[in-house]
Amino acid sequence: MTPRRARLYASVFLVLGASVAANVLLLQPRPVQRGERPGDVARGETPADASPGQATSAPKAKLAGGPVAEASAATVRAIQRELKQVGLYDGPVDGVPNLSTHAAVMAFESDHDLQLTGVPSDALLKMLILGTGRSPATSSQSRVAKGTPAEQVTRLVQQLLAGRGHKIAAIDGRLEEDTRRAIRAFETEQRLAPSGRVSAALLAKLQRTVTAGQIAAGR
Repeated sequence: MTPRRARLYASVFLVLGASVAANVLLLQPRPVQRGERPGDVARGETPADASPGQATSAPKAKLAGGPVAEASAATVRAIQRELKQVGLYDGPVDGVPNLSTHAAVMAFESDHDLQLTGVPSDALLKMLILGTGRSPATSSQSRVAKGTPAEQVTRLVQQLLAGRGHKIAAIDGRLEEDTRRAIRAFETEQRLAPSGRVSAALLAKLQRTVTAGQIAAGR
């Protein structure tokens, strides 16, 4: 094991340990406030007379296995670093889950035949570091999970492809065969290896070419 990898393992385990500790603290029941019923607190509901500042946070995106946990900035930074190492991400390693980060996560999920979420998480970081998970897929049929960043990124890719004249059946955030076909056609136009998947490189290329086309058209 190289010194760099040993240091990275140590930092990852520290991040995961801190995340577990934070989750334990957050799961501790809070006292019942005046005007609340015990059942409301258990369900995370806000009492009717609560002020806007007391409102509970918006619900997180959900997957088949349950709600998506928000990753810490340290976890996102480590994920960006690992994705950059394997050539799936070329953005800043700043702990901010931007569109490029979500698209890079989608590319990793697609390459490993996983459900597409685009979510940087502790579980994803563990897979990146330890190399766990399924073997890389040769022709991924991964599906986009509803209510996740992957759905938003896919919808943006569809809009950009349609803006370049590629036929998309519906701008719906679903990565069906028509969208995959349009992605492959665009990749071929740009002399990229046709993959049919969403990636950070694809998103960046689409944004650059569509913007350049709009400028040329005087928009």
